[in-house]
Amino acid sequence: MNKIFVLVGCSGSGKTAISKVICDKAPMIMRILTDTTRSPRENETDGVDYNFVSDFNKDEYLEYTEYSENLYGTKRDRIEKALSNGFSPLLVMDMNGVNALKAVYGDNSVVSIYIHRNRDDVIKILKSRNLSKNDYERRITMMSQEVLNKDRCDYVVNNTETLECAAKRIAGYIFKENEWRQLRIMFPVTEWSCTEKEYLVCCCSCCSMKDCIHREAFRRVPLIDGGLGLCPRLQAYYATKAEE
Repeated sequence: MNKIFVLVGCSGSGKTAISKVICDKAPMIMRILTDTTRSPRENETDGVDYNFVSDFNKDEYLEYTEYSENLYGTKRDRIEKALSNGFSPLLVMDMNGVNALKAVYGDNSVVSIYIHRNRDDVIKILKSRNLSKNDYERRITMMSQEVLNKDRCDYVVNNTETLECAAKRIAGYIFKENEWRQLRIMFPVTEWSCTEKEYLVCCCSCCSMKDCIHREAFRRVPLIDGGLGLCPRLQAYYATKAEE
């Protein structure tokens, strides 16, 4: 089974932005969205940055935490779908979330990566978010507490250059932990492909170019609800086959 990866860091460290870059560049890594009761910021989109919800039933979540008077939680079925389809899940959580994942999947299956950013840069980011005075001061206070998690995480990545630099370093750790080989396998385009530019990538150590066990998994596309589904043309094809 592929490992689960969690980005940890203070508010403003760049965790969410880095996770997007990683998953855009590496289709075998699946970003698992967090549900939150807070309102979207000006540049955020529901189903892309977070799942913004008003109804938060705590019993439905693998773990949840309260941050700045808002709830954040992760549903277990989203992680299970990613793992069962050959992806390696990537989440943004605090250390309570990391511990909750380890309680379910085991210490060796969960890898935590701390995102460090200079204090001055974090303050600049927080000021740009138009937070209330109380919320801003609360996040600044929590920053000094959050930095203590550096020594508790498996890896530490400095977000002091570009997001791409940090993402590339983290992707390297993901490949290393999963024992993936960095092979780019181009499969021929078929009439069932979503687009002419569709391609599949497999980096696991057990597959060969001729017979890749993840071939179908990488024909699947993320859905807004955090699950996975076949592309429409493949879905129609398999539906036809089932009727025969």
